[in-house]
Amino acid sequence: MSLKKWIFHAASPERSEEISERFGVNNIIADILATRGFQDEEIEEYFGQGELESPFVLKDMDLAVERLNQALENQEKIVVYGDYDCDGITSTYILYTYLLSIGAEVEAFIPERNVGGYGLNQEAIDQFHEQGVQLLVTVDNGISALKEADYIAELGMDLIITDHHAVGDTLPQAVAVINPHRSDCPSKFKDLAGVGVAFKLIVAMEEGDYQSALQFAGEFVAIGTIGDIVPLVGENRTLVQEGLRLLEFSENLGLNKLFQKAKIPRSNVLATVIAFGIVPRINAAGRFNMANKVFELFTSEDKETIDTISTELNELNTKRQQLEQGVIQEIMQQIAENPNCLHDRVLVFAKEGWPKGILGIVSARITERYGKPSVVMEIDGEYATGSARSIDGFSLYQAMYANRDLCVKWGGHSKAAGMTIATKDLEAFRKGLNLYAKNHLKRMPDSSYKIDRVVTLKELTVENVESLSVLEPFGCENPSPLFLMKNVRLEEVIPLAGGKHLKLKFFAGTGMMQALLFGVPRSRFYFKRGTMLNLVVSLDINNFNGRKSVSVKIKDMRPCSFEQYRFFSAKWAFEDIMRGEVEDPKIKARALPNRNEIAAIYRTLHNLKKFEGNAEKLYLLTLKSGMNYCKLSIIIEILKEQGLLEMVEDGKTMVMKEATAKVNLSESKILAQLK
Repeated sequence: MSLKKWIFHAASPERSEEISERFGVNNIIADILATRGFQDEEIEEYFGQGELESPFVLKDMDLAVERLNQALENQEKIVVYGDYDCDGITSTYILYTYLLSIGAEVEAFIPERNVGGYGLNQEAIDQFHEQGVQLLVTVDNGISALKEADYIAELGMDLIITDHHAVGDTLPQAVAVINPHRSDCPSKFKDLAGVGVAFKLIVAMEEGDYQSALQFAGEFVAIGTIGDIVPLVGENRTLVQEGLRLLEFSENLGLNKLFQKAKIPRSNVLATVIAFGIVPRINAAGRFNMANKVFELFTSEDKETIDTISTELNELNTKRQQLEQGVIQEIMQQIAENPNCLHDRVLVFAKEGWPKGILGIVSARITERYGKPSVVMEIDGEYATGSARSIDGFSLYQAMYANRDLCVKWGGHSKAAGMTIATKDLEAFRKGLNLYAKNHLKRMPDSSYKIDRVVTLKELTVENVESLSVLEPFGCENPSPLFLMKNVRLEEVIPLAGGKHLKLKFFAGTGMMQALLFGVPRSRFYFKRGTMLNLVVSLDINNFNGRKSVSVKIKDMRPCSFEQYRFFSAKWAFEDIMRGEVEDPKIKARALPNRNEIAAIYRTLHNLKKFEGNAEKLYLLTLKSGMNYCKLSIIIEILKEQGLLEMVEDGKTMVMKEATAKVNLSESKILAQLK
C-alpha cells in the first residue's frame, strides 16, 4: 500500500462552540462538522430539518407524468428499460412494480453486460417495436443515446428518459428528459442516483406524496443510492435514512432472503454494511450477465425460486472475488516484468481474457494500492474495453475528453470511467492520459486520509463514540470520521486470527489502550516496542455479552519523527527522475547517493535477508538515518539493477541475493544518469 497524505485543518474553537450551542451536539460532533466546513443551513439540512424538493422542480417531470397517465388511460404497452448494476436494477424494480400496481400494461427490460451492453440498443428496440410497445421509459441510462432515441422516434414509439449521468451538448429526442444535470434544470440537488430520479417520477405520479412513495419503495431507493456511490448528503442522505429505517419492515421476500444469506440483520442496519454486504451481491449478478436473476429475486413470490437465486448470488460474489484476485495477480506479473510502469502518473494495464465485469473493481484495488489513477482493460481482438478509477484531484472525465479521438466509446465522471479503444491504440492511449496529467497538473495529487479531529485517550468513551451515530449514514462525501491520536508509545504486539491481524497495545499519555490493525501479519510489522507513533483511527462500539466497549481500528500509522512534506517532495522527485524529467542539478545532487550510503542500505537489507515491505515501509524503518526518500529509492533501484535485490510476492517483499561477482558501481546506469 502506498503511503497516504494526512490532511487535517482544525476548525476554530469559536466555530465549534457556536455549532455545539446552536444545534445541541457535543464538542466532538461540533468539531467534526466545523472541520468539514459545514455552514448553519447545511447542518440544518444534515440533521433532517431540510425538505425534499417537489419532484416537479425537475425539468420535464410534468411532461413525463402527462405521457404516463395517457399510456395508462389508453392501456398502451410500456417498457421500463434499466441497467445491470445495483442502481439500475433497483431503479427498474421500483418503477416497474409501481406502474404494475396502478394498472399499467408494463414489462421490464434489463440488458446484460455482454449482451447488448449498457444503455439502449437497436436490437432491443426492434424487439419492442415488434411486440407493439408504444412507450419506453429508461432508468439510470439514456442521456447519451442520441442515435437510439432518433431510431425510436422513427419507429413511431415514444421515449421518456430518466437518468443522472453527465449531460452532453445535445439532448436525446424524447417526450421528456429528466436529469438533474441538465443545464436548464432548476432543481437545487444535482447528485441523485438513477434510483433517486426514478423514485421522484413515482412521487410525481403520486402528486408529490413522498411518504406513500417511501412506504412503497424506500428500502430499494436506499440500497440503489448506496450502491451507486453518489454523495450521501442533502436529499440522498434523507432518502437513505428513510429507506434504512423502512428496511426492517420490508415485505419483499427476495430482499429479505438476500439479507439472510448474507447473514446481515435488517434492524438498525448501517449504510456501510449495505455497501459491503448487499451491494456486491447484486452487482456480482450484473458482472456475470445475470442481472435479470436479481430482478426475478425481487419480483418472485415463490420461496423455492427465491432461495435458489439468493444462493446463486452468494456463490457469484465468491466467484467474483476469486476472479478479481486472479486479474490482480496477472497485473502484478506485468509490473514485475516492467517495474518502470509504476512511475507513470496514470497506470494502464491490459490483457486478453480478463472478465470485463470485474475490471472496475480491479482498477479500484490498483488505485488504492498505488495511490494513482488506473485503467484496466480486456483485449478482445481489434478492441480493448475497460474501466478506470481515480483519486481526488484528478478528473478522469477531463483526461478521457482530451483523448476522445482515441476512443471508440467512452463515458464516466471525475472518479470513474469506462472506455473502448482500438487495440493498436493502447500505447498511444497510455501516453495520452499521462501527457494530459503532466500538462494539466504540476504534481499529481496524493491519495490521502482526511482527518476530522484529534482525539485523546480520555475521550474514548462509549458515550462519545455512540454519539457519532448522529452523523450516519456514512458513504461518499460523508465518510465515517477519522481521528488522529498523537504521541502514543508502542508497548506490545499480539497476533490475531492465526497471524493475519494484530492487536497493538499503547501507552497514550495517561494510560494504556489497545487498537486493532487488520490485514498486517506479524512478519510485516517492523515497529519496535518503545517506538513513538501517530495513529489515524476509526472508532466503533464492540458489544460482547451485553457489555459495550470502544473499538479502535488503525487506518494508518507512522513514527512521530515522520516529516510528511519532506517525504512527498522526495517521492515526487524520485518519480520525476525515473521518468527522465529532471534537469535541475541541485535536485539530482540531493538524490545522488555515495558509496557509503549505498553500503549502509545494503547492510541493513542483507542483515534482514528478507524485508517484507516496499521502499516506503523501509523509509519509515530507517528514518533515524536522515536519508531522504528519493535517495533511498534510488539506492533500491541500484541494488535491483546490480542483481543484489529482488522484489517478490507482488512487489511486497525485498529479498537480498548473494553477489556472484564484485559489484562495480561505476557501471550503474542510474548513477550515470544522476551524475
